[in-house]
Amino acid sequence: METQTVAQAEAALPKKRIVLGTEAQLRRYYMPFIKGGGLFLTTDEPLKNGDEFLLEVRLFGEQNSVFVKCKVVWLAPSKPGRPEQQGVGVQFIDDKAMLKNMIESKLAAIGNTGTPTATM
Repeated sequence: METQTVAQAEAALPKKRIVLGTEAQLRRYYMPFIKGGGLFLTTDEPLKNGDEFLLEVRLFGEQNSVFVKCKVVWLAPSKPGRPEQQGVGVQFIDDKAMLKNMIESKLAAIGNTGTPTATM
């Protein structure tokens, strides 16, 4: 039986990418009510609850991307008149880069702007 290292297992995961280039985008797509932190990803891919992948996240003001293993925990199917709302909510399940803390620090620094989120 062949064993895989954690790095090999993560390398085999599907990969997705999100760029949150502005404060408004970060506030709109962050899902603080998900345990461990999470993001809403707009996508029309046929993902389902429990799907795991490696997510590359690029935050405004940061030089480098952060990688985090995620799991789909919430589905938002397409709705007539609201195509931008179609997507999935993902939970950070292996946040070695402390992405949740980075996001919450950035949001605390800008305060509550009343910007609507993609999920509520």
